[in-house]
Amino acid sequence: MKAVLLDEFGGIEVLKVGEIDKPSPKASEVLIKVVATSINRPDLVQRAGNYPAPAGDSEILGLEVSGVIEELGSDAKGWNVGDRVIALVGGGGYAEYAVAYDNHVMALPESMSFEEGACVCESYITAFLNVFMIGGLEDGQTAIFHGGGGGVNTAAIQLSKALTPNTKMVITASPAKLERVKALGADLVIDYTQTPDFSGAIKEFTGKKGVDVILDHVGAKYLGPNMKSLGYKGKLVIIGIISGIK
Repeated sequence: MKAVLLDEFGGIEVLKVGEIDKPSPKASEVLIKVVATSINRPDLVQRAGNYPAPAGDSEILGLEVSGVIEELGSDAKGWNVGDRVIALVGGGGYAEYAVAYDNHVMALPESMSFEEGACVCESYITAFLNVFMIGGLEDGQTAIFHGGGGGVNTAAIQLSKALTPNTKMVITASPAKLERVKALGADLVIDYTQTPDFSGAIKEFTGKKGVDVILDHVGAKYLGPNMKSLGYKGKLVIIGIISGIK
């Protein structure tokens, strides 16, 4: 089968289409004929040589796919050949076929295209898990989502608007993405290039009460401002450390 190969690290110029063996599903896996995949931050970091694939996972890029189930492993449950699905995969998404555990697969509604479905798993599941299940965001509370123009935080904004419509959302974003996050429904947008310590703006916005949930992928650089921005019993959920740990 054809796949996008990574034989050296660098920019997009290092990606090449080549031939590799078609994978076979293990007992609890399904084989998916890939229709669409997506580009996530780990793909970019792995391509640059800074995020090696975990042991046992495919070295082919791509962490989520949409497509049609072509084959079932001997113990795979809940699916049939021909089902339209989306799936999280341990690498291998940039190929004509990919394997996924049967419990990492979800049905793709007929109302969604394969292209739309290919963007759901990484961003929307990550956002839902961290904002609502771990962060416990409730309707009427206030939240900060850092890097609002990215996939996970775009998903966090949209999910919050749908599930907790009275939530007040503060979004930090780059100048190029300020208007976009406003259009998505942010109540306060902060240009982090101009306001690296956003805690003062948060105190003013919340009447010094602070916020209930912060979703952060920046790490050490934002730790101080984040802690100063939290309210009583507020939760800081860290999902990345792109600025490091110190």
